[in-house]
Amino acid sequence: MRFLVPTILAVLLHGASLAQTIDGQIDSGNAAVNAGRYDDAIALYQRALRDARSANHRSDEAQALERIGLAFEFKGDYAKALEHHFSALRIYDALKDKAGISKTTGHIGIVYDNLREFDKAIEYYQKAIALDSARNDMESLSGNLHNLGGVYAQTGKLDKALQLTLQAMEINKRIDKKDWLALNVSSIANIYMGKGQFDEALKYFNESLQLSAAEADDYGRTISLISIGDVHYKQQQFEPALDHYRQALEVVQRTGAEDYEQLTLQRLAAVSQLVGDYRSALDYFERYTILKDSLYNKENTKKIVEQRMQYEFDKKEALAAAELQRTRTIQWTFAGGFAIVLVFAIVVWRQRNRISQARKRSDELLLNILPEEVAEELKERGSSEARHFDHVTVMFTDFKGFTAISELVSPAELVSEIDTCFRAFDAITEQLDIEKIKTIGDSYMCAAGLPRHQEDHALLVVLAALQIRDFMLRHAEERRAAGRPAFEIRIGVHTGPVVAGIVGVKKFQYDIWGDTVNTASRMESSGEPGKVNISASTFELVRDRFVCQHRGQIDAKGKGALDMYFVEKPLELASSV
Repeated sequence: MRFLVPTILAVLLHGASLAQTIDGQIDSGNAAVNAGRYDDAIALYQRALRDARSANHRSDEAQALERIGLAFEFKGDYAKALEHHFSALRIYDALKDKAGISKTTGHIGIVYDNLREFDKAIEYYQKAIALDSARNDMESLSGNLHNLGGVYAQTGKLDKALQLTLQAMEINKRIDKKDWLALNVSSIANIYMGKGQFDEALKYFNESLQLSAAEADDYGRTISLISIGDVHYKQQQFEPALDHYRQALEVVQRTGAEDYEQLTLQRLAAVSQLVGDYRSALDYFERYTILKDSLYNKENTKKIVEQRMQYEFDKKEALAAAELQRTRTIQWTFAGGFAIVLVFAIVVWRQRNRISQARKRSDELLLNILPEEVAEELKERGSSEARHFDHVTVMFTDFKGFTAISELVSPAELVSEIDTCFRAFDAITEQLDIEKIKTIGDSYMCAAGLPRHQEDHALLVVLAALQIRDFMLRHAEERRAAGRPAFEIRIGVHTGPVVAGIVGVKKFQYDIWGDTVNTASRMESSGEPGKVNISASTFELVRDRFVCQHRGQIDAKGKGALDMYFVEKPLELASSV
């Protein structure tokens, strides 16, 4: 009996020592995460997980799982992030740990947000917000409000996004969270960006950058640098845009946040191509493609579905297990029923997975030929109504001497050359959020201001026209230097009302009609090679942003004499020359 007290004391001391060891491993893992050493952090967290399980410390086990999930989340491995977050959530549920449930639920929302599964992201963010509000956890509440606002911003609900972000910002001001305040300011800037108010956006992005730098917040710095680059890009200030994208890449490579590295590489590739630095553009694009494939492959998607279904299934299994203990008869009855349910669940999952994959391929094909809003309407209603738009800017391009050049090259080379040009045009219009309408032979047609309203539609189209003109001039020089014939391009732009909708029921396409379309075509045919020819209505909308040369009234076929203008360059560039 005299050895009992020392034995109990030894057990208690061992338990205390093990708890300290687990805490130390988690603290070391946290330090590794902060330094961007995610693999080291995962290894430390996994040691803590093993020790917690060996000691049956359920709370520490959940914390270690949650931290492993976070590290994979920062690495961009979202399948493994969800796997560990759901495992942690199961334990927190069992322990009725409301703080742990709230925290992990918010992290699951973030992963779905990163995967652009916005419905799931909203679901989990709203659950976390309700838990935070009930517990009066202001810090967690502000983070989830901000993240939910980000989802609404991405889905075009800017007023709702602004409302939530302002709530988050007010909370962070009260609790003096300067690093999170920087993210709030950045989001407000993004909303202004979405509205086309570039000066306001730039002001807030610079404020966000200063706040992030003051707090040594590399995550915030990365977002601000990318965003400032985007504003400069929208204003066709390519060198400042490249400078900020390069700064962002330096930061993101140091922290190892692969999702933002992918985003930055994509932008660097696009802008490098526009300034004629094709070697750098190719290098950035190859790095972007490799990273994109590693983050969003089919195996990751499959694992994500499996993890979520496993969590829901395990909850039901746990409830059923409690019922088993009541009576032996129920136990055997349930065992047979459970086997049937399990087989049924596997069959259903496999069938749903096949349907999901087929739907995904169908959606991708549909979005490749129709605007997203029109595609969604078509899927929901089976049809899409034609709509009238009062203010749309339309652009036509056409190659001069196409027939003559087509006789000098092989059919394969001709198609390849058109494809090269139109791919470049697609990249430019996509970057500027302009809707490609169609190509007819060697003619390219696009428009801004539809299917959703854009306040700066004329500005965007004229910017795109200048970029297309500059690309064709550079491309023609390269072709001629290689002894190959080169296209010269005419570009015409006009602003006015149109009707837009889907044509036909087989091989349908989104198209636009009206006098505005005809006039835009006349602007192109009445122009000159290497020039951007715009109408008087477009000129009135962009006269303060571009240097334009009035050509006087020019006869246009079927339209009579029309005022026309050649756009030379953006006004900012002209003032610096």
